[in-house]
Amino acid sequence: MHFPATAAAAAGCLLLAMAPLTARPETPKACELLNAQTAASLAGGPVAAPFDLQGIGCSYTSQSAGTSVGLTITDAEKTTTADFLHIEQTTAMQQGAKTETIPAMGEHNFLVVRISLENGLVVLYHRKMVSLGVHRKMTPVLKAQMIKVVNQMLARL
Repeated sequence: MHFPATAAAAAGCLLLAMAPLTARPETPKACELLNAQTAASLAGGPVAAPFDLQGIGCSYTSQSAGTSVGLTITDAEKTTTADFLHIEQTTAMQQGAKTETIPAMGEHNFLVVRISLENGLVVLYHRKMVSLGVHRKMTPVLKAQMIKVVNQMLARL
């Protein structure tokens, strides 16, 4: 079907006029999403001041618990389902790593539990890749905390 140029121009103007109403706000910085209180809860003890990686990453360490917590948020506009599954498969093939998918979280996700205690929850959501890492022994309580924290973060994206 062919539309006259004026109809196409009118449709374009309508889309431009609607853009401010539907545009998403700027992505919050990682340290805004992962505050010290949440990091301490995940780390299992008090944490030092955050190390901010130019807004896309945030890392906390807990000397008393001997653990660390980190978050990265990156643009994933060009990440396809195949790309994400490849990341998951590559992660799963690492020695001592087990992965699982968490139901109803983002477009795609996987939780990785490693013998080395480097655990992570990676989620593809609204063209962003959110990765929460916790360096401590995985327990059912920690897993539930990680899922809850990431779901709260996703609600803010």
